[in-house]
Amino acid sequence: MESNNILAAPQIETVDIFYQEWRRNHAGSIKVFYEFMTTPTPERDRFLVEQGAVTEFSGAVVTTTLKSS
Repeated sequence: MESNNILAAPQIETVDIFYQEWRRNHAGSIKVFYEFMTTPTPERDRFLVEQGAVTEFSGAVVTTTLKSS
């Protein structure tokens, strides 16, 4: 599976908020968080679901977005 590309990375409305959520269970800098978010893994998928990510389909294009409440 490809990683570190626009198709693999979700859109994040407010990075700081989700970085702080991620830091509750992980150690690492914002750079490590970006690597986590741009590399497809089951752990990243769980994080996205837990944070209420919205996935939209438009033909062959899939967009995943994290928005703060």
